[in-house]
Amino acid sequence: MWRLAVLTVSALACTSCAAYVWGENTDGQLGLGTSGSTADEIAPVEMTGGPGVWESLSAGQNHSCGVAANASLWCWGENVSGQVGNGVTAPGLPQATPVQVGAATDWRLSTAGGSHSCAVMDDSTLWCWGNGFSGQLGTGPLFGQESSPVDVSTGVSTVSAGGDHTCAIADSGELSCWGTGSSGQLGVGLGCPPDVDDDFTVCGDVTSPPTAVGAPAQVGTAANWEWIDLGKQHTCGIRNPGILWCWGLNNQGRLGDDTTIERSSPTAVFTGFVDWASVSAGDHHTCAIRNSGYLYCWGRNDKGQLGTGDLTEYHTPQPIGNDFWREVSAGGDHTCGIQEDNSLWCWGDNGAGQLGDDTGVDRNVPTAVATTAVWHGVSAGAKHTLATVRPE
Repeated sequence: MWRLAVLTVSALACTSCAAYVWGENTDGQLGLGTSGSTADEIAPVEMTGGPGVWESLSAGQNHSCGVAANASLWCWGENVSGQVGNGVTAPGLPQATPVQVGAATDWRLSTAGGSHSCAVMDDSTLWCWGNGFSGQLGTGPLFGQESSPVDVSTGVSTVSAGGDHTCAIADSGELSCWGTGSSGQLGVGLGCPPDVDDDFTVCGDVTSPPTAVGAPAQVGTAANWEWIDLGKQHTCGIRNPGILWCWGLNNQGRLGDDTTIERSSPTAVFTGFVDWASVSAGDHHTCAIRNSGYLYCWGRNDKGQLGTGDLTEYHTPQPIGNDFWREVSAGGDHTCGIQEDNSLWCWGDNGAGQLGDDTGVDRNVPTAVATTAVWHGVSAGAKHTLATVRPE
């Protein structure tokens, strides 16, 4: 969900994509210049503000970020904690149109989380901003907030922002996580992580995961991580050659290990498959695509967010039809994905129009959005959705 669209960033390059948005817009997270309880959109609307042409987009809880075609960085929506990154903290005053974050034009990717944001530049430096009270900015102290990007680390390949935690993969393949960890979502095991100063951690005893970690803590010793995606309180990642791992809160079976047991370190998901290509973690559910293009989902399903055609909770990966998919993004209680023919489908909760099918009706199977286009990338937020369209 709240990550790079991994997000949420498509593997296919796009330097002239248009942005389309729909769903909840209470805090201006659609970037259309409007906000409030009557500003939701139930079908895709082109977002013409900001740079106009985009490379990638990332939907967070109530805010959004994106990298423009010229590699400038933009954010919009709720700005209570400075998560928009424009140097301003504005409780009750949404940033309803995209605003540029600094003046740099060498950003590689962005990720919008619960109330914080992070981005990676072309030189592999990692920057974060917004709410830092749980250490999710990775700058050390477990308090305060930043309304402009602050330098966190170097040598970073990719990053994903969750509800109140963040994880990043280094260029060398190691994985580090920081922020809230009370449900095990950091994956650093029990007790305090040994590679983080005690002044930057809040820990109980050695029988429980750390409550909060304010600086990057390495997850195990593996150096072959290729994909990472964060949900609200759980985390999933893929290691070479395609083994899927999840950890953190496991209510409703969102970790996919056929239990509801909380995990404080990476736990393999359905070891019968070792060809996972991508994974997306939502609020309470998870979806992943295998190299074959087949899509699987598991976890909470009360809104039909798994796409299985029912409302049954599943604790192991469930196949979603026989179609071939190239991208999936799990949101709050909805999911969207792009098939290999570039068609876009969404399913699950539709109370704010986040499925984009021009209705407010929940769907328990993949349902085509109301606009036909050559869809490039998609990112599902808490109750809103962002997508890019390639020129035909």
